[in-house]
Amino acid sequence: MSRILSILILIVCSFLLISNLNFSKGYKIFIVQSGSMFPTINTGDVVISLNNSNYKKDDIVTFVSRNNNITHRIVEIKDDQIYTKGDANNNVDSEKINKKQIIGKVIYIIPKFGYFILFLKSIPGLIVLIIIPSVIIIYQEFLKIQKNFKKVLKK
Repeated sequence: MSRILSILILIVCSFLLISNLNFSKGYKIFIVQSGSMFPTINTGDVVISLNNSNYKKDDIVTFVSRNNNITHRIVEIKDDQIYTKGDANNNVDSEKINKKQIIGKVIYIIPKFGYFILFLKSIPGLIVLIIIPSVIIIYQEFLKIQKNFKKVLKK
């Protein structure tokens, strides 16, 4: 039982770490927080973007806009200006971007996994998935120590 809980804690900590770090070689992870790309990408999905130098029309890219990360589709490229739009939006984004603002092209979508990561980062998630299993492991170890201590005293 304690091994299972230890593995669970390790997995949870790994997810927390992965969601805060960027992979090497240009891979980055983002949690989608709006429905602007519905139905292709939904709120709560995790997208993995890869830095690329060649972007073209219809690529879904994550870019920086006014200190926010946005994931939208490229609808047009004119000269150095890139026009983007969310699939669920009626109009092209008012802000035109350039290649320097693009973090990467979306290469993989993990449906709804962002909700799990956000839960892990919350106080209830911390309690349910880290603190409670840790307390159980500590208690089980305490019982083992107590049992061994009693054996030593009997000798």
